[in-house]
Amino acid sequence: LAEFHRYKYAILEAGARRGRTGDIPHFQIPKLKLFQSFGRTICSVGSLIQYTADNPFLRTNRKAGFAEQITCHLDREESIHRFDLYVLLCTNGTLFGSIPTVEDGATPLPHPVVPEEDYSFTGSATFRNHFLQGFVSDDATTAFHVTQKPDFADKPLSYVSTTYGLPDLPARLLSYIDSVAGPNSPFRSRLLRGWLKFRIQMHSWLRPLTVLPSQQVQALPPSKEYPYGKCDTVLARLTSPSGTPTTLVVQVRAVFALSTRGNALPPDLSYPLLYVQCFAFVATPAEQPEIGMYTVRRMFIENINGGRYRAGAIIPILDVTHAVELIPKYGAAASRDATSETSLELYDEFYLNCFSSKEFYYTVHDAL
Repeated sequence: LAEFHRYKYAILEAGARRGRTGDIPHFQIPKLKLFQSFGRTICSVGSLIQYTADNPFLRTNRKAGFAEQITCHLDREESIHRFDLYVLLCTNGTLFGSIPTVEDGATPLPHPVVPEEDYSFTGSATFRNHFLQGFVSDDATTAFHVTQKPDFADKPLSYVSTTYGLPDLPARLLSYIDSVAGPNSPFRSRLLRGWLKFRIQMHSWLRPLTVLPSQQVQALPPSKEYPYGKCDTVLARLTSPSGTPTTLVVQVRAVFALSTRGNALPPDLSYPLLYVQCFAFVATPAEQPEIGMYTVRRMFIENINGGRYRAGAIIPILDVTHAVELIPKYGAAASRDATSETSLELYDEFYLNCFSSKEFYYTVHDAL
């Protein structure tokens, strides 16, 4: 390839690059440009994006072999469907010994698989499309859903701050309300309603017209079962103090909204809000190729007494772009107290797992 680029101008000068209408004075060939990306793509994802198994037969020239390809694809889908059904039946303990056999071309009457037993099982339910009734982001790529009935309602701000163990929540929420509705607005004293979780749903990065199953994001307060709470992490768009938009990993500590009782809320206060604690990016995959993941570190703010506390912020739920998974950097030895429920609270530095799914891999590389 390097040799070709070295002598390609001589080919043009000799007039050897020709088309149907005459000389072509350039080498702007789409397939050549595509060929140059093969090495980089294989190193990044292990295969060529044009031939990923996630996009079979979306584009075809319908030439020779098309019918055979479609037939093979449908046959494989049917085989997968039958295997999933078999696994579902086996998982629920369904017996197959009494399935009737067909003899002499006779068609047996339908009857239960296990005679004289009332048996039922439940398969996976179809997922809901939250783009139809939920909150939708400004770019219409992400939808959010909270239950119609909140987990708590008509509670003062002090209740939420105490229940979730967030001493800086009142000051941050009042500052956010002032930035939206102006200083000393009546919404400062509005009661709150809240949820322990919400759902986020996206369109497929690989198939933009396909809606993916929703993901659940939890924000449980501290309790006997979860002494630190149980709070998931997401990718969100935030605005820095200088006014520059940025994308950060944040941990959702509380999900709430102003009560609808009283005067109508401004549009920016009518959506659910999130209290989040932020992480900063400290290393990229290029800086640590042996890992191939981003590294994030929890952000802290120092007070006048020399202590420090986690950096928090109030953001609208619409600023969330994706649920993410963080892997703690355990160091030379992992803490004996670390579990799947406590590791987010016991460590300050994490890897952003961009390999949790192919969809998220492309989402991260597109957003960052």
